[in-house]
Amino acid sequence: MSRIRRIAAFFLLPASALAQLTASSPAEANPTFRTNARLVYVDIVVRDAHGNVVRGLTQQDFRLFEDGHPEKIAFFRANTPKPLVAPPASPPADIAQKRNQFTNETSLGESNPMTILLFDLLNTPNDDQTFAIQQMLKFLRSIPPGEHVALFTLTNGLHMTQGITGSPELAAAATKMLVAKDQGHDPSRTESAQDMATAAEFARQGGGQGAMINGMKISEKNDYASRSITTVSALAELAQTVKPYPGRKSLYWVSESFPLTVRPLQGVMSESPEGNMGGRLQKDAEETANLLSDARIALYPTSILGLLAIPTRATTAGPGDGFFNLGNLKDEMNLLAGRTGGEAIFGTNDVAGAMQRAMIESASYYRLAYTPSNQKWNGQFRAIRVEAANGDSLSYRKGYLATPDEGGKESGDDFQRAMVPGFPEQTALTLHSRILPPDPQHPGLLVESNLNAADVAFTVTPGGHRQAKLFVQMIAYSNATHQPKNLPQTSGTLNIDLDPRKYQFILSAGIAFRQQLALKPGAYRVLLGVSDQNSHKVGTIEMPITVPAS
Repeated sequence: MSRIRRIAAFFLLPASALAQLTASSPAEANPTFRTNARLVYVDIVVRDAHGNVVRGLTQQDFRLFEDGHPEKIAFFRANTPKPLVAPPASPPADIAQKRNQFTNETSLGESNPMTILLFDLLNTPNDDQTFAIQQMLKFLRSIPPGEHVALFTLTNGLHMTQGITGSPELAAAATKMLVAKDQGHDPSRTESAQDMATAAEFARQGGGQGAMINGMKISEKNDYASRSITTVSALAELAQTVKPYPGRKSLYWVSESFPLTVRPLQGVMSESPEGNMGGRLQKDAEETANLLSDARIALYPTSILGLLAIPTRATTAGPGDGFFNLGNLKDEMNLLAGRTGGEAIFGTNDVAGAMQRAMIESASYYRLAYTPSNQKWNGQFRAIRVEAANGDSLSYRKGYLATPDEGGKESGDDFQRAMVPGFPEQTALTLHSRILPPDPQHPGLLVESNLNAADVAFTVTPGGHRQAKLFVQMIAYSNATHQPKNLPQTSGTLNIDLDPRKYQFILSAGIAFRQQLALKPGAYRVLLGVSDQNSHKVGTIEMPITVPAS
């Protein structure tokens, strides 16, 4: 079986349009890209002096500043959650008849923010993970059916434990998936106490306690750096994964320590002159905090230490000299949460209750947008300050990096990462696909798809033609225990060149294409993905398919 096959046909539009709309090479003239003023979005949760959420404010109640300069609010929206509708226990008959039809069009919207749980096994010792699991399950059981939740775990990397779902069975499924695992990095309270006792006994017998403690500090400092690298990378990956989904997102990072340190707002985002590991970690941490904010993710660092008396474990691994007390840990959590518009959850034995209250309160927020008066995109940090007329307390992102290219980096790695079973469907490009019955001319799997043309970043030539380039791939993963050495797949590129009349047509009709794949009898998970080469947007669909023996 050929490892890579070309797309069989393009643009399956009505017969009258099929002859007109075919894949063609771009015109020779250099295209002119459409440019728009860049907007910066800010989601704001407002609380009064008693900590109660404030609703009913208008645009006139806010003033917005960037680096101390007043900015004009170009867009304003007050978001109030709508009543949740639980998914049906069993699909209606008409839905059951359409099991050969699939879409990544999401029911998620601005009204009901997404809730994301990150269970951090890397930075939570094994003897504290049981309590964390109990609190997470208690929180999941409190979530009403219909609320969209995604569950991730962090070990040696980021793993999606449960994709985005509104199913009431989420807690039951999570019970089977959340398993304590000793990563052997962050020392537990018991281990820390044992280490200190060993050092004291060594000193009592005439040894050098200072040398032993210094060695412990160096070891924990190196371990902190290692965990920081993995943690920062995982959070950046998570931000890129959920960014296409609309609305504000609350990320509850459940852990014992949080090795993602950001500087105060006056800090300049740059690598240290020496180019050492600390400088690179700080730069990566700042960029990751910016990725979270750009994805409209409000971070809620959630400590599972509870009402632990500080003398029980007065120190924990951290930056700088390798140790800092729990009071400093809380300061770090508050700084990290404040940068993204979230809230630190600390010092409570009812972690689940605190998460539930935060989820309810954060569902009511205000969304503002403005065009910065400073149009120099030099990569430096821009501080945002929002004031309310009545002096209420505000939670919002505290700034952003003025990166030269908002489109981001080449998304080839992101696309391939998304083309794995179980990865959340990417929704930046809206797709509708259906499986067609095979015929003598098209044996095997035949999939017909339609892409929403409004999601595509077309360029405009001097002659008025719209052009786009789309990479399309379909991969079949077997449900069997072992995958074949060469996965059945097909891929190709759609080079689109449309005159004004044809462009207006596909805005309503969509961009249609067909793919064919020869498969042996069996059960498969087929991944269909499209990548816009101009905007780097990605759309994917996962389709469970059974090929009968006949």
